[in-house]
Amino acid sequence: MDNIRANDLNLLNRWYRVNTSNIIVVYSHPNVEKNELYSEFIKDRSSTYYCARSASEKEQQYQWGKELRAKGIGIREYPGYRDIFRYIAKSRTKRASILIIDNIELILKVSKDFIGLVKEYLDIVSETEKVLVVLSSSNVAWIENNLVSIVGEDADYIDSFVKIRDLPFSELRNSFPYMSYEDALETYSVVGGKTRLWSFLDKELGFKGNICRHLLDRRGILHREATRVIEDNLRETSVYFTILSEMALGKLKLNELHKATGFERSKIAVYIKNLIQLEVVEKVFSYEYAGHENAMKGVYRICDPMMDFYFTFIYPNLSMLELMNPDKFYDIFISAALPGYVSKYFKKICMEYIENQNAKGALPFEIEDSGEWIGKVGSIDIIAENEYGYTLLGNCFWQHYVTSEDYEWLQSVAQKAKIRGDYFYLFSSLGFELKLQNMAANDRGLKLIDLNMLING
Repeated sequence: MDNIRANDLNLLNRWYRVNTSNIIVVYSHPNVEKNELYSEFIKDRSSTYYCARSASEKEQQYQWGKELRAKGIGIREYPGYRDIFRYIAKSRTKRASILIIDNIELILKVSKDFIGLVKEYLDIVSETEKVLVVLSSSNVAWIENNLVSIVGEDADYIDSFVKIRDLPFSELRNSFPYMSYEDALETYSVVGGKTRLWSFLDKELGFKGNICRHLLDRRGILHREATRVIEDNLRETSVYFTILSEMALGKLKLNELHKATGFERSKIAVYIKNLIQLEVVEKVFSYEYAGHENAMKGVYRICDPMMDFYFTFIYPNLSMLELMNPDKFYDIFISAALPGYVSKYFKKICMEYIENQNAKGALPFEIEDSGEWIGKVGSIDIIAENEYGYTLLGNCFWQHYVTSEDYEWLQSVAQKAKIRGDYFYLFSSLGFELKLQNMAANDRGLKLIDLNMLING
């Protein structure tokens, strides 16, 4: 494995080196690949891995016992979980210092006392050996919202919850070094930091080629990916698709969604809560400042890039996609509107740049807190502040030539937000007018970040 998951690997290694036996839960979005991480983690170490099935308790135990027998462990055909752990423990040549049980929710939904049995196993083996048990899952919503309530007091036996998160844009750039910056950013605006989706991309194709082959083509491996996430996890897909379709059109408040869909506000709130748990939608909070009267409140937006792209471009034009070849559909329904769509994700890349500069000590001050401000008239893409109240404000412009008027607009929005900006950062993929460049040359508080600086930053 490359260094693509170096931080996550280091975290697992720290748990492995702890002097006591422990149980940790490691979980991620289903499109965040963990297998390579686990393969690297257990390399050259004594370990046992079991991938749970969707099955009854008896069938689960049968399948696990079958796998152990295939490895030479003499265990009966239908063992209980105590039997399984006892045989793993006493088979000295097969004893695991790492035990990974994947899809753990499929076991816990049926066998609520399972974690207690794992703890019994640890108590037995810890007398002679240190063991790290990794309970793994790709069901974020279930782990974060159901696990503790289902297993009850046995949750106290869990020593830590480790969430494997999406990777930043910089890692996609490293993984696809021959892809142009523009193609890489456009690609990130669809697949985000979900590494499983990266594995489906063809490195020799640009953005359009990958979208046409894998997403727009009915035979494409990602053609039904967006709808699959909803269909696999939620009922009443028609309601969820309706809400997401309206959100993609810019209706981001409950009242706007109520008027557009006709659904009751209380019903919409429940469905949005479910989408938030699936990490499809997020609630947007403006940075805490005094200008509350000018800030938008109760705003939601689609935060899963694949879902965002699907409901922005494909869902509203499905009939035409059925009648057209992918290339023609892309040219007519995606190409012209793509810059506006990508601009939302360009803001994230600019914030990543700020975070990297902060880590290098290259900013005017060390950032203590950061966020954004969503105004009723105008927004501020980046707000970063230190412990003494010094503030950096930034706006990001994709495929937009930035002028002094854009700078003045940021200042006016800051006044509405009642934010005193000490430093102003403007990001542009197309460059800056000469007047603005001259202003920046004479004002240490104004910084202009072009595409070359982003690429090399």
